[in-house]
Amino acid sequence: KCPFGEPQLGKRGLYPNLNSPSHTNKSDDTLIDGRHKLNSILTILSCSDGKQSMVSIAESLGVSLDSLAQVIYTLEDNELISFTQNNDV
Repeated sequence: KCPFGEPQLGKRGLYPNLNSPSHTNKSDDTLIDGRHKLNSILTILSCSDGKQSMVSIAESLGVSLDSLAQVIYTLEDNELISFTQNNDV
């Protein structure tokens, strides 16, 4: 939706609001997961150029597409990506 600038993950609840030792392992203010979700979000956003498939992005993260499904849906819900099926990819 906005091809330029930073997507402001914090205001969408997708990034920790605090940068402190107690938050270093949190993807957001409620989820303690070693930042796996945050790393997936950042990688998907970085690689979503309309040319790479979600399968290739999942492979670059070393995870299955199924394990990224919730992150993809979250990014779609927040209008950060638009996921469309492309049979050519």
